[in-house]
Amino acid sequence: MEAPLALGGPTNGSRTPSPSPSAVDPQIIVDHLEKVLNANLGASEQDLRAPGSLLSSAKLQDTLQRCTRFALESQTVIYVVKDRVDQTQIDGLDTPNGKHTHP
Repeated sequence: MEAPLALGGPTNGSRTPSPSPSAVDPQIIVDHLEKVLNANLGASEQDLRAPGSLLSSAKLQDTLQRCTRFALESQTVIYVVKDRVDQTQIDGLDTPNGKHTHP
């Protein structure tokens, strides 16, 4: 039987302190979110980096700040919301996303 691993002495049941701000790399969280969003929503890297999206150049710094805050605070959940954007489809109808309206 192996002895338990002791990394810095006994903790007496106290929790390991949260990492210091310099130890948090929000890019790791962003990379994980990319994989999760691809698997669950089918979001490609191109989708996530499209204008107005989570990883677009306009929103990337905000996304990184939110991921840093998530890592540093005692939050256990991070939410990502998929916005629906109406786009004109080439489907023979004159309205976005195939919706047909009557006058």
